Amino acid sequence: MRNIAYLVKEANMTPFEVLKLPYSMFLSLLKHFRLMEIESTPEGRELLRKDKMLKETKPDLTRIRSMKSYNRG
Repeated sequence: MRNIAYLVKEANMTPFEVLKLPYSMFLSLLKHFRLMEIESTPEGRELLRKDKMLKETKPDLTRIRSMKSYNRG
């Protein structure tokens, strides 16, 4: 619920609109809003600069598919 509440606040959406988002869009919005929040401080920008994981451009499909929420069908 924390992530849904965060997107409601940051994206100015209703909870129902957030729940109707495709899962990939939900994750993308969540990632980008969190990144914008971190980038708002000099310490956050330095942390992001050092983080190698953010430079990875290919999704880890094995990890995504192993998530319980992905396999609910």
